[in-house]
Amino acid sequence: MKRSIAFLLQTNYIERVTAPVGYFAQYARYDVIDRTVTKDFDVMDCGVDWSKYDLVIPYGSVLFIDLFAKSTLGAYIPSDENGYSADAWMEKFGELALNHGGLNMRAGQVLDHLKAEGVAHVRPTSLDKALIARLFDVESWLAHRAERHIPDDLDVFVSKPKTIDREYRCWIIDGKVIDVRQYMVNGKVEAALVKDPSIYAAAQSIADVYVPSKAVVLDIAKTPEGFKFLEFNRFHSSGWYGDTAFKVMFAYVAMLNEDLAHTNQAIR
Repeated sequence: MKRSIAFLLQTNYIERVTAPVGYFAQYARYDVIDRTVTKDFDVMDCGVDWSKYDLVIPYGSVLFIDLFAKSTLGAYIPSDENGYSADAWMEKFGELALNHGGLNMRAGQVLDHLKAEGVAHVRPTSLDKALIARLFDVESWLAHRAERHIPDDLDVFVSKPKTIDREYRCWIIDGKVIDVRQYMVNGKVEAALVKDPSIYAAAQSIADVYVPSKAVVLDIAKTPEGFKFLEFNRFHSSGWYGDTAFKVMFAYVAMLNEDLAHTNQAIR
C-alpha cells in the first residue's frame, strides 16, 4: 500500500540543508510544501489540508523542527533534548568521546578559563545553536559572544584541544549506518565520498554504544588515538555533504513506512 506522504521544508533555511531533501522528494514523487518560518509559525494553521497525508516529514532549522514536533503532525519526532546533551554523551561514551574530561560551566565563566588556559574547545551543553562549537582563545571568544549575543547563563561544555585528522558525518537509521561522508581534513572543509569499510565499521561500533533516536546524525573523528565520538545532530536539521540525501531519505522513508504498517494508521 502506497502511503500519502508530504515533505514540509523551510524555505528560509536552504543551501545544503533543505534543498537536497526537496530534490529527493520531487524525484520520489512526494508532495513538497515549503514555508518561511518565524518563531510564531503555526504548523497546523499554514494553509495546508494535512488530513490528506498519512505522514508529513519536516526538514529545516532547529526552531522549525521544535515547532513541528510540538504539533499533532510531529508527535513521532523524538523531543528528548537530554539525549542530545553533552552530559549524556560523556556518560555514555566515556573515553571514546573526543572531549572526554571536559568541564560544565556557564558562558559567563569561559573568559576566565581562557585567560588561564589560552585555548579551549567550547560547545553548548544542549542543542542550542546560540553558540557554534569550536576552539576559542580570548579574542575569538569575545568576538563570538558579541556576534551571537550569547548570554552569561548559557550552559556550555569546555574541554582541552585535541588533534583531529579527519571528520566524518554518519547517517544512522534504525541503529544502522546508512551513509558516511568525510567533511573535514586537518580543520578545513573537504567533502568526499567514503568507501573504506573500516570507517563504516568504526561508525557502527560507536553507534552501537548509544544513539538518542532511531534517526540521527553522528559525527566522528579520526585521531592519532583512533576513531572518536564528536557529537550527535538532529536528523531533520543536519546539513548534507555530496549526494547522500537520496540514499539516506529512501532508508528513512522505508523505516517510517514500516512503522506505519505496524500501527496501521497515520503517524500523528
